[in-house]
This record gives sequence, structure tokens and C-alpha cells, in this order.
Amino acid sequence: MNWLSQRFIAVTALATLLGACTPTRLYHAQTDLERVNITSPANGASQTVEVAYVEFSDQGWLQKRDQLEHALALLDDETQKKKRVVVYIHGWQHNADPDDRNVKHFKDVILPFMMDQDHQTIGIYAAWRGKSIEVPGVNLATFYDRKASAEHVARGSVRELISSLRARHNDANALKNREKRKNSKEADERDLQVILIGHSFGGLILYNAIAGSLLDAIVDANHVKNSRRLVKPLADLAIVINPAFEASRFESLFQAAKQRLTGAAQKHAYSSEQFPVFVSITAESDLATQYAFPIGRAVNSLFEHEGMVDEDCTTDAARQLFNQGQWCSDKPYGERLEKIANTSTMGHMERYRTHELSLNGGAVKCTVQTQSPNLVGDVTHFPLWNMYAKGSEVIQGHSGIYDPPLWTFIASLANANARASLETRDGKSIDICQ
Repeated sequence: MNWLSQRFIAVTALATLLGACTPTRLYHAQTDLERVNITSPANGASQTVEVAYVEFSDQGWLQKRDQLEHALALLDDETQKKKRVVVYIHGWQHNADPDDRNVKHFKDVILPFMMDQDHQTIGIYAAWRGKSIEVPGVNLATFYDRKASAEHVARGSVRELISSLRARHNDANALKNREKRKNSKEADERDLQVILIGHSFGGLILYNAIAGSLLDAIVDANHVKNSRRLVKPLADLAIVINPAFEASRFESLFQAAKQRLTGAAQKHAYSSEQFPVFVSITAESDLATQYAFPIGRAVNSLFEHEGMVDEDCTTDAARQLFNQGQWCSDKPYGERLEKIANTSTMGHMERYRTHELSLNGGAVKCTVQTQSPNLVGDVTHFPLWNMYAKGSEVIQGHSGIYDPPLWTFIASLANANARASLETRDGKSIDICQ
């Protein structure tokens, strides 16, 4: 085969691949809100829910600012005082196409289960270009490109969306508390509830967008010598499901949070009033994050250097070498904590797990994880929950996240967190997991 034939084949293959690319386009150019009739699987109550779409470019820019403004206007509407807003950030191989399976699942599964009959439900579908190539099989090669895009999106205007929701959430709660003090009455619920959900690379986007604020809240709570000082939540629930980001990104948050449970600070451990400010659920059956993600990360972290930390040095001799500024040699390079955390997701590292989920009689059973001595001790009221769904009954693989038991459990978390600030004022606690 001569060079001209080779060039022709290469150009043809490239043209075919480019032709298979999904265009960078706006799927919801009209900002008229979609109205969806939904029925709660829990009690049969019905609502007409307004669904807004906020679309982001590959660099994290708002593709149409009117989308964000129309979405936030729903929260500012005074005709309905009690509201619950549910934000969903989809993952890899999805977008805002009305025919996309995630768009349909958001309206058919997530919103019905997350609906609260005492609040007007509002849905916000936060969309990005998670699908860049249509051809099955070939689209798997977009892992690196779409992961990089998700990281750009996380640093972009999605932060404005979340910060805007947080500001309104805080204002509504402050007003509610002032009215309660003024009238000396207990209100049933908050005026505005905010629930943030991310799946796969959408979990990466959500986590990266809020991690800095979460760290500020944890450190702020740690520096007050009062065991009742709570880590303030950013929302009533911030949850990622089968998140696809490196566990090493979670380490700093984890270390800051566990300071309340170790050493001299242990006397100021988290009180029974502390509820999770961040929840992660990873399925044991999620082969994409358990196997494919580490393989992908092994390639694109090839030239990164993962150092050694004191926890790698497990013998007295090794610790002595480490304290002398030398490498301790009792662990191979591939078994060092930072190396594992840089190529694994947090859900697949036992180091970070706090709870296990299983299916019992058709319902999700949540059990406190007690098998990790290097974890944090008492995790019952730890503010960061990293849950591991055993087998495939609760979650079926990476994308099988829409079964009713899982969303019944997630709804129970959201409802408990929404009530927490009121019910725990009298010393009560709400225990979702035993």
C-alpha cells in the first residue's frame, strides 16, 4: 500500500469519525418551561412540576443565560411559598436531547420519588455534552475527552447555578427562623428545600463544584470548641451516584472531617444533630468505575508522580526511614495510598467507606460500616457518607440507578435532612442507618 492510499484511508476514517460526532448545540433554545404531571409512588399524590433545562458548553459556559434566569425565577415566585428544587447533573454518554434516556428518567423516576406533597416541586436538568460520538463502541474512546470536559464544566457556570440556589436556600431558612422566633411557633418544614444529584461524570461535576465550600464548612466547624457546632450543609441533600472521579480528590475533605473523631479533638466529636452534608453511593456491580476507570486513569496518569505518605510506612523501621526524609520500602509503588487513590474512585476504596447498602424485603437496608480500622471510629454522625451498595440488587451496574428501592432510600435521606434542623432542636435525632 503506497503513501497515497494510506493517506486516503486515514482521511476517510477521520471524516467518518467526525461525522459520527454529536454537534455542539442547544437542545432547549426556547426557554418556555416544560410542565410535567407526576405522581408520587409513595402516597399517590400528584403535582404539575415545572422542569427547567440549563445547558453548559464544553468549557462550562452557559449556552443560553436565559435558561438559568428562568430556572431561578421559579424559586423567586411568591405565589407558592414552599418549594423543593431537584437538580440533576447527568453523566457520560448523555445530554439534554429530549429523547435522551436520562432526560426521560429524570421526569419519570427521579422527580416522582423526590416529590414532596407539602412543597411545590421544581426540576432543573443541568446538561453538558456528555455524549460526543454516536457510534457504539467507538464512543468508549471519549472517556478522556469527556472527563476533561466534565472538569471544565465543574469550574464553570454550574457553580453560579449552585451558589444561586444556596443563597436562596439560606435566605429562606433565615426568614423561617426569624418568623419562628417572632411567633414562638414550630414550622413544619423549610420554605425552600434544595436537592443536588450527580451521576457518573455528573458526580464529578457536582463534587468539584461544591468541594471547596464543603471544606470551608468542615474546617469552620472544627475550629469552634463546641461539640454541638454543626457542619453547615450547602443543600438539604448533595448526593453523587456511581461517581467517576479520583478518590485522591476526596482525601483533603476526608482528612479535615475526621479530625473531630481523632486525637485530642475527640471530645468535640460530631453530635447526634449532625447530618450528612455530602453523600456518595457506589455499587459493587459498577464495573465501569471498578475496572474501566482505573485502567483509563493508569494511562492518563502515566507521567504523574504519586508520593509516599506516613500511612504507607507500616513498620517501625519504615517509619524511622520516613521520619529521616527517606523512602520507606515496605510497600511497592503500586500499593501506595496516593497511587491507589489517584486511579480508583472513592466508592471502591474501603478506606473511605462509612456505610453499606443491601436489599432486604424489597427495601434498602443501610448498615454502618465498622470493618475499617483506619477510617474514623464512630461514623454514625460523620458529615461525609460514602456508601457501598453490595451486589447488584440496589444498583444494577454503572447506569442501572433507577430502581424504586434506591430512590425510596434517597428520598428518605432528603426528607430526614430537611426536617433535621427543626427536630434536633429538642435533642432528637433521626437515624436513617443503624
